[in-house]
Amino acid sequence: MLDYMPEELLALYVDPVGDAEVPPLPRMYTRELETGTFALNGVASNVRFVAVGSRARPDLKLLKGAIDSLRSVCDLPVVAVSPSLDYWQKEWLASRQIPFVQDERNAYLPFAGLVVQEASRGRRPSPLSPQAQRVVVNLIEGGWDDVSAGELSKRVGKSRSSVSKYLAEIEAICPEVVRRAGRSTKLCSSGMGKAALLDRFEPYLRSPVSRRFRISYGVGPDELRGVGARLSGLSALGRMSDLSVAEAYPTVAIPQEGLAGMMASLGDAGVELPWWDEEGTEVEAWGYWDDFPIDLRAHSIGGLGSVGALSLYLSLKGRYEDDVRVADAVDQLREEICR
Repeated sequence: MLDYMPEELLALYVDPVGDAEVPPLPRMYTRELETGTFALNGVASNVRFVAVGSRARPDLKLLKGAIDSLRSVCDLPVVAVSPSLDYWQKEWLASRQIPFVQDERNAYLPFAGLVVQEASRGRRPSPLSPQAQRVVVNLIEGGWDDVSAGELSKRVGKSRSSVSKYLAEIEAICPEVVRRAGRSTKLCSSGMGKAALLDRFEPYLRSPVSRRFRISYGVGPDELRGVGARLSGLSALGRMSDLSVAEAYPTVAIPQEGLAGMMASLGDAGVELPWWDEEGTEVEAWGYWDDFPIDLRAHSIGGLGSVGALSLYLSLKGRYEDDVRVADAVDQLREEICR
């Protein structure tokens, strides 16, 4: 049990205490977690503690629930143990004064005056850049699983060095999805489903929309289709959920880098309206473009396709919290994405 517990921490031996009775865990925790009692030998009185852990990356809510349960019936310190803890999980545990052990180089045991932390070799997790987010969106939607860095470079149309930066951003959040073997690097789901991937990455995913504005109400579907626009906003949500949308003018998305060309090709109709004018087509400039758009032409405005479901969700998330109907439809969209 707990054979991944390191044998030594800063010259202190970590020994299992075989004769100690470990408080039982409720059944809801035992499928994924295991327990054991250990002693730090070399510390005055040989400090004992109860460990609860998993070799795989643990679910933090489940782990905290198990720790709280053990603390309620045990006087010994309770320590989270897993070799698969990532940076943000360790930060989360430490911020709540929950002791943990990852390996001999990373441990937080304040009850024994022991804090060991290896110098970080990578970047800290942070919101993803637009192109890194594009890669993650395609990974979650299942289109870019088990793809080499070289192939990613072709798909995103960026240099290998740029792709390496995107993968470093992604790896800082979820190391499991970036596999390295010698000079070879691959992006892969590592068996994680859509729901697990979205839960992991969502705190670092931002709206792809960089700006919104309206253009002349004389611009019709044919002109929009001609410049490669896709339905977005409520126009797309109404066709992917149960939301009923009554709109005189559609909302469409255009890649940021193609915005100037679109406005030029529309000629006199491509005029940005004043911010207070609520009529006319709403245009969203997107920082990245979906590689797997949704074909809604059979039942959409003027035969326009739509942006992808996950990117649409990110563009709408939190924007309509005061409108229960829209907020429910956005939640419904997330559920569909995770299926």
